[in-house]
Amino acid sequence: MENITVAAKRFYDISEDSPQGQKTVPGAWKWVCDQKGKVLACSDEVIDTLGYSADTLLNKPLGSVMRDRKAWQAISAVSKSSDLPMDIQVKMESRTGVTVKVMLSIQGVREKWDGSDRQHLEVYGVAYPLPAEYGKSANQQERQVQSPGEKRQDKYYSSGKKKNETNARFLWMALPLVFFILFGVALLLERKGPIHRSDSSAILFLDAPQVKRVNPALVSEGETCLLLYDSKGIEGPDLHENMRYVLDSMRVEYDAIDVAADDMRTFDRYQSVVIALTDLEKISTDALALMDWVEKGGRLLFAIRPDPSATFTAIYRKLGILLKYDELQIVNGVDFQSEIVPGAKSMDFDDQFLSHSSLIVTLSDQSNVHITSMDRYALPLLWDYGFGDGRIVFINSDQFTLKSARGTLAAAYSLMFDVFAYPVINSSVFFIDDFPAPIRQGTDANITRDYGRDLNSFFTNIWWPDMQSLSRRFGIRYTGALLETFDEGVTPPFTAQQEQDTFKYFGTSLLKEGGEIGYLGYNRIPLCLNKMECSTQLNYAYWESKEGMQEALEELQDFSGSLYAGEVFSTYVPPSNILSANARDLLPEFLPGVRVIASVYIPDEESYSYVQEFEEAEDGLIEMPRITSGYILTDFMRWTALNELSMHYVQAHYINQDGVLEQSHCEDCSWSAQRDGLEDHILWLTSTNPYLRQMTARDGAMALQRYTRLTVDRFSDGQNHIIRLDHFYDQAWLLLRSRKELSQIEGGHVEDLGSGLYLLQATGSEITIQFEE
Repeated sequence: MENITVAAKRFYDISEDSPQGQKTVPGAWKWVCDQKGKVLACSDEVIDTLGYSADTLLNKPLGSVMRDRKAWQAISAVSKSSDLPMDIQVKMESRTGVTVKVMLSIQGVREKWDGSDRQHLEVYGVAYPLPAEYGKSANQQERQVQSPGEKRQDKYYSSGKKKNETNARFLWMALPLVFFILFGVALLLERKGPIHRSDSSAILFLDAPQVKRVNPALVSEGETCLLLYDSKGIEGPDLHENMRYVLDSMRVEYDAIDVAADDMRTFDRYQSVVIALTDLEKISTDALALMDWVEKGGRLLFAIRPDPSATFTAIYRKLGILLKYDELQIVNGVDFQSEIVPGAKSMDFDDQFLSHSSLIVTLSDQSNVHITSMDRYALPLLWDYGFGDGRIVFINSDQFTLKSARGTLAAAYSLMFDVFAYPVINSSVFFIDDFPAPIRQGTDANITRDYGRDLNSFFTNIWWPDMQSLSRRFGIRYTGALLETFDEGVTPPFTAQQEQDTFKYFGTSLLKEGGEIGYLGYNRIPLCLNKMECSTQLNYAYWESKEGMQEALEELQDFSGSLYAGEVFSTYVPPSNILSANARDLLPEFLPGVRVIASVYIPDEESYSYVQEFEEAEDGLIEMPRITSGYILTDFMRWTALNELSMHYVQAHYINQDGVLEQSHCEDCSWSAQRDGLEDHILWLTSTNPYLRQMTARDGAMALQRYTRLTVDRFSDGQNHIIRLDHFYDQAWLLLRSRKELSQIEGGHVEDLGSGLYLLQATGSEITIQFEE
């Protein structure tokens, strides 16, 4: 870890009551924070350097805009020194994402008293920007201050005045004593836990939007897509509803026509048409006109394979099909022939995974096949075909209709165009539920057999070091969900957890490595006020009153705050992913500091989970679901993970600390097998998607806010493809698919994901893409 440079020389004199200090140092601003690092006051000049208003930074951790990991721990250590004022050079990130070198001058620490005569400490000082080329100065005395818990290697430099030999010898003799004192302070801070962990993302939560949700996108000329569905069709509502979600997420404005009830419209006003129905006889009178429209430049997607019919027979040769049989074949598995999603070709979904009802077809050589079945038939399941000046994408399966397959639908839609870009989140988050939590006492037969240890020793000396190794090797920043007790009481009083050493050890080490701690609960009882609110299948108790539920959560907040002073608790994970509608409405009152709810993305078969979409709710809470779970992923989970990379370019996975002890989900459930299974998933994810940002839940939610509010206007002027972004704050990400070779980009830069797919980072609100001739 890089050392944080602390210059001991006082650069200028500024009193607590002086105006701002800008007369001495241009661009300086005053700041005051409490001993936990929360900003209590900030002068308006901060906007000139960082672009944030003073009001934006109030009540947020001072470290929230710092790029330097562990910076606040160093500031905290220095603020306890009697040798004040002192200056610390840190890196901060402006609202536009630019890194700014800043000198924080800690002027002093003062005592304050609130209305109840309780004392607290305030740290106050001045900050000012440094030139980019700022470095060490020969006339400044400097020393290195590391974060708590790290080995000290203090270096002293000349202050510009030559010292005599006696003073020099004295300094060398005193150095071991200084080292010992600093080590003692570091050990004390280590045992108390970190004051605050600075976020490496250096972005902040956005203020409440001034307008309601901005989806779907603005477009240049009205609706661009016509979605055809059949409310009475045997395919059911899933495909129609998920196709709507895909179009909204991709910022495509569309008209939706129910062919069972509405009249067809002319195709000429649209850029694309999506057929989300199986009975083509419902559009028989318009089928030939539709194909003529495609030939002249239209774009057509069959989102589900149609049934054999006279209408299909009339048009099949225009769909890239040479031969067909008027029957359906059951085929199995998924075999990717192209990298339409990053990492797709390295995924194996054998013939035990999905059973498709597909048309038996032979394709022309001009058809580009992206997916086939993984059985002896190897039938094409998704292809695209250029027809005249237009393009057709055909899904030859009835299995890509559910929420878990949205990414396949998104990829299919983008394949229709020569160039197409849509916004994504670009975030990867790993959760550990019930962590920190009490460690169960006693032994487990498998753990004793494999490691000869009890549970306490296993989790402390085997499991957690293995998890840390994965974090360090792959850059993961875990988000823990704290559970205070295994007690299942639901009536007051709620006793505080007395065994705190486990929480201090695991929580402190998690935070030191850049992780985050969120709330799971006082205990594992879901937030339900009566038996009717939540499923009774799991045999949980229920809370008898709102007051009892609130009192338990207040105890949780008091307990966690006492352990991790200065840590911001932003994330709530519902126990067993269960959260009643009433409790959801009350959550801002119960947990006022929480900004994020992290439950699940895919509904469970029993329908008891709190199921989410990636969105910002009207009450300001950010809904950020987890997509996959477990140490060893099933084929369905791997399929869903792959699809969400295509849909939102997001990964959200969770494990449970106690999940190691569950023996019913695999043949070999040893910890080594489970660890290897998790490592295989992480290795696949990071090797095939190296530009996916590893984040905590807090950081991921900030990124989700920016994605949710973003609107997109895209058009071409013949030579360039132009993307205009509204509600662009400081960063935005898009997936870009292009059949053309990119030559130059203004307003952003790209990373090549392969097979004509790029990750595009916007650096401004307008992006211009030029192509090779």
